[in-house]
Amino acid sequence: MNLPRQWGFVLWVAMAILGIDTGLPGTVTGSDTARLLPPASPRLVIDAGGHQGIIRQLMFTTDGRELISVSDDKTMRIWSVSPDGRRADLSRTIRGQIGDGREGMLAASAISPPNAKGRQQWLAVGGYLAGPPEARNAVRLHDYASGEVRALLYGHRYSILALAFSPSGRWLASAGKDNTVRLWDVESWQGASLTKAPLVLTGHTGHIYDLAWSPSGDRLASASADHTTSLWNTEQLAQDRVTLVASLDGHDHRVQTVAFHPAGDVLASGGNDQTIRLWRSHDGKARGVLSQTEHKLSALSFSPDGMLLLAGNLDPPKPKRLTVFAYPTGKVHRVFTGHQNLVIATAFHPSGKWVASGGGEYKE
Repeated sequence: MNLPRQWGFVLWVAMAILGIDTGLPGTVTGSDTARLLPPASPRLVIDAGGHQGIIRQLMFTTDGRELISVSDDKTMRIWSVSPDGRRADLSRTIRGQIGDGREGMLAASAISPPNAKGRQQWLAVGGYLAGPPEARNAVRLHDYASGEVRALLYGHRYSILALAFSPSGRWLASAGKDNTVRLWDVESWQGASLTKAPLVLTGHTGHIYDLAWSPSGDRLASASADHTTSLWNTEQLAQDRVTLVASLDGHDHRVQTVAFHPAGDVLASGGNDQTIRLWRSHDGKARGVLSQTEHKLSALSFSPDGMLLLAGNLDPPKPKRLTVFAYPTGKVHRVFTGHQNLVIATAFHPSGKWVASGGGEYKE
């Protein structure tokens, strides 16, 4: 793959950024405090620090100026990212209601795409929220600009593990330990609530760990502990009609993560069986195994140009690693070894030049 020498990566290791020149051939391994430059001379770029718990989710804003990190420490941190990716300063911290022990721990998050005014309005979070029992399994909606809590969306019976906004920004998908997917119409917002009840999708027999929308918004994928991925047709969602296209059966262990290719024609899935499988997004037809990996998989992320696929590491890495695969060959393009344990959050910068990853200590 002939990439420009300016192409780089940012590797967040418990919030440390590294840049990697990918114009060099072969596999590069690096520490958590080194930037590899030709000819692989190490140099610190950023050690940002911040979180005190496992980092569960990472998201760049559409303009790439901010990175959002969501953690077990019950906070969402907003980092200002410099244009060259070499600086990331903590600009603010968003907190909701917290309590003792697990109360307030966050497991999932999603940011809405820009609206007609160019504003990313909503930041949705879920997990094991604080408050009365009915609130613990709710989806919490924050105003992204102010951080204020605007609403709690009730319906799930157990903890939220996955959230995803549709490309249009109208729909928010949520899923988790009650084995259901709920689709919320955020355009029905009035006052401090949504006036329209969510559409509930059933069929999974295990916890749902991840959700992904196709770029056009006509497909939704859900990854489950029941070893399957469900592919849903959402073309008629505005008419309250969603149909199951196919139950994608191929993994022999739980499916942890799903990601659509930017072209929209392929869905990738990965999990505890250490395989990345590809599926045709139109009808769910299997397209084979992209790669048999050396670690359990989490947090698949395609680069904006679709040429690379980043795979996080769910289990205590043996060896510790974060892998970048070339697409569609499945060949290992880069291996990062800076993380000290599991890597369950990844995100490509909108420019495609940088990537963020996060994780933490392994816990049951």
